[in-house]
Amino acid sequence: MLNPPSGRSDAIEVAASQSEERRKREWLRIASQIATIGIFIVLLGVVLSLARGLLRPVAAGIIVVVMLGPLARRMTGRRFPPVLFAILVVGVIVALMHFITIALSGPIAELVETLPTLGPTIAQKFTVFQPMLGVWHRLQDWLSPGGGTSAFRVELAPLLQAMAAYLTPAVGELVVFLATLFLALVSRDSLRRNLILFFPDQSERLAAIRVLNEIEERLTRYIGAITSINLGLGLVTALISWAVGLPSPVLFGLLAFIANYVPYLGPGVTLVVLFVAGLATFPLLTDALIAPVIFLAVTTVEGQLITPAFVGQRITASPLAVFLSLAFWIWLWGPVGGFLSVPLLIIGYAVLNQLRTKTEVDIPG
Repeated sequence: MLNPPSGRSDAIEVAASQSEERRKREWLRIASQIATIGIFIVLLGVVLSLARGLLRPVAAGIIVVVMLGPLARRMTGRRFPPVLFAILVVGVIVALMHFITIALSGPIAELVETLPTLGPTIAQKFTVFQPMLGVWHRLQDWLSPGGGTSAFRVELAPLLQAMAAYLTPAVGELVVFLATLFLALVSRDSLRRNLILFFPDQSERLAAIRVLNEIEERLTRYIGAITSINLGLGLVTALISWAVGLPSPVLFGLLAFIANYVPYLGPGVTLVVLFVAGLATFPLLTDALIAPVIFLAVTTVEGQLITPAFVGQRITASPLAVFLSLAFWIWLWGPVGGFLSVPLLIIGYAVLNQLRTKTEVDIPG
Protein backbone atom coordinates (compact mmCIF):
# COMPACT_ATOMS: atom_id res chain seq x y z
CA MET A 1 0.00 0.00 0.00
CA LEU A 2 1.43 3.36 -1.03
CA ASN A 3 1.97 6.02 1.64
CA PRO A 4 1.07 9.66 0.84
CA PRO A 5 3.95 11.90 -0.03
CA SER A 6 5.62 13.66 2.89
CA GLY A 7 4.60 17.12 1.66
CA ARG A 8 0.92 16.14 1.43
CA SER A 9 0.99 14.57 4.90
CA ASP A 10 2.50 17.73 6.35
CA ALA A 11 -0.18 19.84 4.64
CA ILE A 12 -2.94 17.65 6.10
CA GLU A 13 -1.43 17.95 9.58
CA VAL A 14 -1.10 21.74 9.25
CA ALA A 15 -4.72 22.03 8.05
CA ALA A 16 -5.95 19.86 10.94
CA SER A 17 -3.91 21.92 13.40
CA GLN A 18 -5.30 25.17 11.99
CA SER A 19 -8.86 23.80 12.15
CA GLU A 20 -8.36 22.77 15.77
CA GLU A 21 -6.94 26.18 16.55
CA ARG A 22 -9.94 27.88 14.92
CA ARG A 23 -12.32 25.74 16.99
CA LYS A 24 -10.48 26.68 20.16
CA ARG A 25 -10.59 30.37 19.28
CA GLU A 26 -14.32 30.08 18.49
CA TRP A 27 -15.01 28.42 21.85
CA LEU A 28 -12.96 31.07 23.63
CA ARG A 29 -14.89 33.79 21.80
CA ILE A 30 -18.24 32.25 22.78
CA ALA A 31 -17.08 31.75 26.37
CA SER A 32 -15.90 35.35 26.59
CA GLN A 33 -19.23 36.58 25.23
CA ILE A 34 -21.16 34.48 27.75
CA ALA A 35 -18.90 35.73 30.56
CA THR A 36 -19.38 39.33 29.45
CA ILE A 37 -23.17 38.94 29.33
CA GLY A 38 -23.13 37.22 32.74
CA ILE A 39 -21.06 40.01 34.29
CA PHE A 40 -23.40 42.60 32.76
CA ILE A 41 -26.48 40.83 34.18
CA VAL A 42 -24.90 40.60 37.65
CA LEU A 43 -23.89 44.28 37.61
CA LEU A 44 -27.34 45.26 36.34
CA GLY A 45 -28.95 43.34 39.20
CA VAL A 46 -26.65 45.06 41.71
CA VAL A 47 -27.53 48.49 40.29
CA LEU A 48 -31.26 47.69 40.31
CA SER A 49 -31.01 46.60 43.93
CA LEU A 50 -28.85 49.45 45.23
CA ALA A 51 -30.80 52.15 43.37
CA ARG A 52 -34.26 50.68 43.95
CA GLY A 53 -35.35 53.72 45.97
CA LEU A 54 -35.00 55.81 42.81
CA LEU A 55 -35.63 53.28 40.06
CA ARG A 56 -38.87 51.86 41.51
CA PRO A 57 -40.90 55.09 41.39
CA VAL A 58 -39.34 56.18 38.09
CA ALA A 59 -40.16 52.82 36.44
CA ALA A 60 -43.69 52.89 37.88
CA GLY A 61 -44.26 56.43 36.61
CA ILE A 62 -43.02 55.62 33.09
CA ILE A 63 -45.13 52.46 32.87
CA VAL A 64 -48.25 54.36 33.98
CA VAL A 65 -47.51 56.99 31.31
CA VAL A 66 -47.27 54.27 28.66
CA MET A 67 -50.57 52.78 29.86
CA LEU A 68 -52.21 56.21 29.56
CA GLY A 69 -50.76 56.74 26.07
CA PRO A 70 -53.96 56.19 24.05
CA LEU A 71 -55.98 58.41 26.39
CA ALA A 72 -53.32 61.14 26.28
CA ARG A 73 -53.22 60.98 22.48
CA ARG A 74 -57.01 61.22 22.31
CA MET A 75 -57.06 64.22 24.63
CA THR A 76 -54.30 65.91 22.64
CA GLY A 77 -56.28 65.35 19.44
CA ARG A 78 -59.14 67.27 21.04
CA ARG A 79 -56.78 70.19 21.73
CA PHE A 80 -56.60 69.43 25.45
CA PRO A 81 -53.25 70.82 26.72
CA PRO A 82 -50.83 68.13 27.97
CA VAL A 83 -50.16 70.16 31.13
CA LEU A 84 -53.84 70.12 32.10
CA PHE A 85 -54.07 66.41 31.34
CA ALA A 86 -51.02 65.75 33.55
CA ILE A 87 -52.52 67.83 36.36
CA LEU A 88 -55.81 65.93 36.00
CA VAL A 89 -54.12 62.52 36.17
CA VAL A 90 -51.96 63.41 39.17
CA GLY A 91 -54.95 65.00 40.90
CA VAL A 92 -57.05 61.86 40.41
CA ILE A 93 -54.27 59.65 41.80
CA VAL A 94 -53.79 61.91 44.84
CA ALA A 95 -57.55 61.99 45.43
CA LEU A 96 -57.74 58.19 45.25
CA MET A 97 -54.89 57.83 47.74
CA HIS A 98 -56.59 60.33 50.05
CA PHE A 99 -59.86 58.40 49.81
CA ILE A 100 -58.10 55.11 50.55
CA THR A 101 -56.33 56.69 53.54
CA ILE A 102 -59.62 57.96 54.96
CA ALA A 103 -61.30 54.59 54.38
CA LEU A 104 -58.48 52.72 56.12
CA SER A 105 -57.80 55.10 58.99
CA GLY A 106 -60.83 54.09 61.07
CA PRO A 107 -60.42 50.29 60.84
CA ILE A 108 -56.65 50.53 61.35
CA ALA A 109 -57.08 52.69 64.46
CA GLU A 110 -59.58 50.17 65.82
CA LEU A 111 -57.20 47.32 65.00
CA VAL A 112 -54.33 49.01 66.83
CA GLU A 113 -56.51 49.35 69.92
CA THR A 114 -57.67 45.75 69.92
CA LEU A 115 -54.43 44.13 68.68
CA PRO A 116 -52.92 43.42 72.14
CA THR A 117 -56.07 41.52 73.18
CA LEU A 118 -56.34 39.42 70.04
CA GLY A 119 -53.77 36.86 71.18
CA PRO A 120 -55.88 35.06 73.81
CA THR A 121 -59.00 35.39 71.64
CA ILE A 122 -57.35 33.75 68.65
CA ALA A 123 -55.65 31.11 70.79
CA GLN A 124 -59.06 30.15 72.21
CA LYS A 125 -60.32 29.37 68.70
CA PHE A 126 -57.61 26.74 68.28
CA THR A 127 -58.47 24.72 71.40
CA VAL A 128 -59.60 21.94 69.08
CA PHE A 129 -55.95 21.51 68.12
CA GLN A 130 -54.82 21.38 71.76
CA PRO A 131 -53.64 17.73 71.63
CA MET A 132 -51.44 18.40 68.60
CA LEU A 133 -50.16 21.60 70.17
CA GLY A 134 -49.33 19.66 73.33
CA VAL A 135 -47.22 17.22 71.34
CA TRP A 136 -45.49 20.15 69.65
CA HIS A 137 -44.78 21.85 73.00
CA ARG A 138 -43.30 18.64 74.45
CA LEU A 139 -41.11 18.24 71.37
CA GLN A 140 -40.04 21.88 71.70
CA ASP A 141 -39.20 21.40 75.39
CA TRP A 142 -37.22 18.25 74.56
CA LEU A 143 -35.25 20.01 71.82
CA SER A 144 -34.58 23.14 73.89
CA PRO A 145 -35.16 22.55 77.60
CA GLY A 146 -35.76 25.78 79.47
CA GLY A 147 -36.11 27.64 76.18
CA GLY A 148 -38.84 29.95 77.47
CA THR A 149 -42.57 30.16 77.17
CA SER A 150 -44.57 29.34 74.06
CA ALA A 151 -47.48 31.63 74.83
CA PHE A 152 -48.97 33.53 71.95
CA ARG A 153 -48.20 37.25 72.28
CA VAL A 154 -48.56 40.19 69.97
CA GLU A 155 -45.73 42.70 70.34
CA LEU A 156 -47.11 46.03 69.18
CA ALA A 157 -43.98 48.21 69.42
CA PRO A 158 -41.81 46.19 66.96
CA LEU A 159 -44.73 46.06 64.52
CA LEU A 160 -45.18 49.83 64.60
CA GLN A 161 -41.44 50.37 64.26
CA ALA A 162 -41.32 48.12 61.19
CA MET A 163 -44.27 49.98 59.65
CA ALA A 164 -42.62 53.35 60.30
CA ALA A 165 -39.32 52.13 58.82
CA TYR A 166 -41.16 51.03 55.66
CA LEU A 167 -43.43 54.05 55.27
CA THR A 168 -40.76 56.72 55.77
CA PRO A 169 -38.87 56.05 52.48
CA ALA A 170 -42.17 55.23 50.78
CA VAL A 171 -43.24 58.88 51.12
CA GLY A 172 -40.12 60.02 49.25
CA GLU A 173 -40.69 57.40 46.54
CA LEU A 174 -44.29 58.59 46.20
CA VAL A 175 -43.07 62.13 45.54
CA VAL A 176 -40.61 60.85 42.92
CA PHE A 177 -43.38 58.77 41.31
CA LEU A 178 -45.80 61.71 41.07
CA ALA A 179 -43.09 64.03 39.73
CA THR A 180 -42.00 61.47 37.12
CA LEU A 181 -45.61 60.87 36.12
CA PHE A 182 -46.36 64.58 35.74
CA LEU A 183 -43.21 65.50 33.82
CA ALA A 184 -43.42 62.43 31.56
CA LEU A 185 -47.05 63.17 30.70
CA VAL A 186 -46.21 66.79 29.87
CA SER A 187 -43.32 65.82 27.58
CA ARG A 188 -44.64 62.45 26.36
CA ASP A 189 -44.60 63.30 22.66
CA SER A 190 -41.10 64.79 22.71
CA LEU A 191 -39.72 61.87 24.69
CA ARG A 192 -41.19 59.41 22.22
CA ARG A 193 -39.86 61.39 19.25
CA ASN A 194 -36.36 61.68 20.73
CA LEU A 195 -36.31 57.96 21.49
CA ILE A 196 -37.20 57.13 17.90
CA LEU A 197 -34.68 59.61 16.46
CA PHE A 198 -31.98 58.08 18.65
CA PHE A 199 -31.66 55.30 16.05
CA PRO A 200 -29.73 56.51 12.97
CA ASP A 201 -31.12 54.08 10.39
CA GLN A 202 -34.60 54.43 8.92
CA SER A 203 -35.42 50.74 9.32
CA GLU A 204 -34.34 50.86 12.96
CA ARG A 205 -36.58 53.86 13.56
CA LEU A 206 -39.52 52.03 12.02
CA ALA A 207 -38.75 49.02 14.22
CA ALA A 208 -38.66 51.30 17.28
CA ILE A 209 -42.08 52.70 16.33
CA ARG A 210 -43.45 49.18 16.03
CA VAL A 211 -42.04 48.20 19.43
CA LEU A 212 -43.40 51.33 21.14
CA ASN A 213 -46.84 50.86 19.57
CA GLU A 214 -46.96 47.20 20.57
CA ILE A 215 -45.87 47.95 24.15
CA GLU A 216 -48.43 50.72 24.50
CA GLU A 217 -51.24 48.62 23.05
CA ARG A 218 -50.48 45.56 25.18
CA LEU A 219 -50.04 47.48 28.42
CA THR A 220 -53.23 49.50 27.88
CA ARG A 221 -55.30 46.39 27.18
CA TYR A 222 -53.70 44.56 30.09
CA ILE A 223 -54.34 47.27 32.68
CA GLY A 224 -57.89 47.77 31.40
CA ALA A 225 -58.72 44.07 31.64
CA ILE A 226 -57.01 43.64 35.02
CA THR A 227 -58.76 46.70 36.48
CA SER A 228 -62.15 45.39 35.37
CA ILE A 229 -61.44 41.95 36.83
CA ASN A 230 -60.11 43.42 40.09
CA LEU A 231 -63.15 45.66 40.40
CA GLY A 232 -65.43 42.65 40.07
CA LEU A 233 -63.36 40.71 42.59
CA GLY A 234 -63.51 43.62 45.03
CA LEU A 235 -67.31 43.81 44.76
CA VAL A 236 -67.65 40.05 45.26
CA THR A 237 -65.30 40.15 48.27
CA ALA A 238 -67.32 42.98 49.83
CA LEU A 239 -70.53 40.98 49.31
CA ILE A 240 -68.94 37.88 50.86
CA SER A 241 -67.76 39.88 53.88
CA TRP A 242 -71.21 41.44 54.30
CA ALA A 243 -73.02 38.12 53.92
CA VAL A 244 -70.94 36.28 56.55
CA GLY A 245 -71.10 39.19 58.99
CA LEU A 246 -67.57 40.63 58.91
CA PRO A 247 -67.23 44.28 59.94
CA SER A 248 -66.38 46.93 57.33
CA PRO A 249 -67.07 44.82 54.21
CA VAL A 250 -66.13 47.75 51.97
CA LEU A 251 -62.65 47.68 53.48
CA PHE A 252 -62.17 44.01 52.51
CA GLY A 253 -63.48 44.71 49.01
CA LEU A 254 -61.04 47.60 48.65
CA LEU A 255 -58.19 45.41 49.88
CA ALA A 256 -59.04 42.66 47.37
CA PHE A 257 -59.26 45.21 44.54
CA ILE A 258 -55.82 46.74 45.26
CA ALA A 259 -53.99 43.56 46.29
CA ASN A 260 -55.05 41.61 43.20
CA TYR A 261 -52.81 43.80 41.04
CA VAL A 262 -49.95 41.69 42.43
CA PRO A 263 -50.48 38.16 41.03
CA TYR A 264 -50.49 35.22 43.45
CA LEU A 265 -49.22 37.24 46.43
CA GLY A 266 -52.06 39.76 46.55
CA PRO A 267 -54.92 37.22 46.82
CA GLY A 268 -52.89 35.38 49.47
CA VAL A 269 -52.67 38.54 51.58
CA THR A 270 -56.43 39.11 51.26
CA LEU A 271 -57.10 35.49 52.23
CA VAL A 272 -55.00 35.80 55.39
CA VAL A 273 -56.65 39.10 56.34
CA LEU A 274 -60.13 37.59 55.93
CA PHE A 275 -59.12 34.62 58.10
CA VAL A 276 -57.65 36.80 60.87
CA ALA A 277 -60.70 39.08 60.80
CA GLY A 278 -62.94 36.03 61.09
CA LEU A 279 -60.95 34.76 64.07
CA ALA A 280 -61.36 38.12 65.81
CA THR A 281 -65.06 38.38 64.98
CA PHE A 282 -66.67 34.95 65.29
CA PRO A 283 -66.68 32.63 68.31
CA LEU A 284 -66.00 29.42 66.36
CA LEU A 285 -63.12 28.49 64.09
CA THR A 286 -65.51 27.03 61.51
CA ASP A 287 -67.31 30.37 61.23
CA ALA A 288 -63.99 32.14 60.70
CA LEU A 289 -63.20 29.82 57.79
CA ILE A 290 -66.36 30.60 55.78
CA ALA A 291 -65.21 33.85 54.17
CA PRO A 292 -61.65 32.65 53.35
CA VAL A 293 -62.94 29.42 51.80
CA ILE A 294 -65.47 31.24 49.61
CA PHE A 295 -62.84 33.83 48.64
CA LEU A 296 -60.39 31.05 47.77
CA ALA A 297 -62.99 29.44 45.50
CA VAL A 298 -63.72 32.80 43.82
CA THR A 299 -60.04 33.62 43.27
CA THR A 300 -59.42 30.11 41.92
CA VAL A 301 -62.13 30.59 39.29
CA GLU A 302 -60.84 34.10 38.57
CA GLY A 303 -57.22 33.03 38.29
CA GLN A 304 -57.79 29.83 36.30
CA LEU A 305 -60.68 30.79 34.02
CA ILE A 306 -61.56 34.50 33.91
CA THR A 307 -58.12 36.13 33.89
CA PRO A 308 -56.58 33.72 31.33
CA ALA A 309 -59.61 34.21 29.05
CA PHE A 310 -59.44 38.02 29.14
CA VAL A 311 -55.72 38.62 29.64
CA GLY A 312 -53.96 35.56 28.25
CA GLN A 313 -53.93 36.69 24.64
CA ARG A 314 -52.83 40.18 25.67
CA ILE A 315 -49.79 38.88 27.53
CA THR A 316 -48.95 35.81 25.40
CA ALA A 317 -46.67 34.60 28.19
CA SER A 318 -46.65 31.26 29.95
CA PRO A 319 -47.76 31.06 33.60
CA LEU A 320 -44.22 29.95 34.47
CA ALA A 321 -42.79 33.13 32.96
CA VAL A 322 -45.33 35.24 34.89
CA PHE A 323 -44.48 33.44 38.14
CA LEU A 324 -40.71 33.74 37.66
CA SER A 325 -41.03 37.41 36.77
CA LEU A 326 -43.18 37.97 39.86
CA ALA A 327 -40.73 36.13 42.13
CA PHE A 328 -37.72 38.02 40.74
CA TRP A 329 -39.18 41.51 40.95
CA ILE A 330 -40.71 40.98 44.39
CA TRP A 331 -37.33 39.73 45.60
CA LEU A 332 -35.63 42.75 44.03
CA TRP A 333 -38.12 45.59 44.55
CA GLY A 334 -40.72 44.30 47.01
CA PRO A 335 -44.49 44.83 46.53
CA VAL A 336 -43.89 47.57 43.94
CA GLY A 337 -41.88 45.06 41.94
CA GLY A 338 -44.80 42.64 42.16
CA PHE A 339 -47.08 45.27 40.63
CA LEU A 340 -44.54 46.01 37.87
CA SER A 341 -43.63 42.37 37.17
CA VAL A 342 -46.26 41.66 34.50
CA PRO A 343 -45.92 45.04 32.71
CA LEU A 344 -42.13 44.58 32.59
CA LEU A 345 -42.66 41.07 31.26
CA ILE A 346 -44.96 42.44 28.55
CA ILE A 347 -42.31 44.99 27.56
CA GLY A 348 -39.67 42.27 27.40
CA TYR A 349 -41.86 40.08 25.19
CA ALA A 350 -42.58 42.97 22.84
CA VAL A 351 -38.87 43.72 22.42
CA LEU A 352 -37.99 40.04 21.92
CA ASN A 353 -40.75 39.61 19.35
CA GLN A 354 -39.32 42.52 17.35
CA LEU A 355 -35.79 41.14 17.60
CA ARG A 356 -37.01 37.76 16.31
CA THR A 357 -38.86 39.31 13.39
CA LYS A 358 -37.14 38.52 10.11
CA THR A 359 -39.68 39.98 7.76
CA GLU A 360 -39.43 43.43 6.19
CA VAL A 361 -40.45 46.27 8.48
CA ASP A 362 -43.50 48.14 7.27
CA ILE A 363 -44.52 51.67 8.24
CA PRO A 364 -47.02 51.36 11.13
CA GLY A 365 -50.48 52.60 10.33
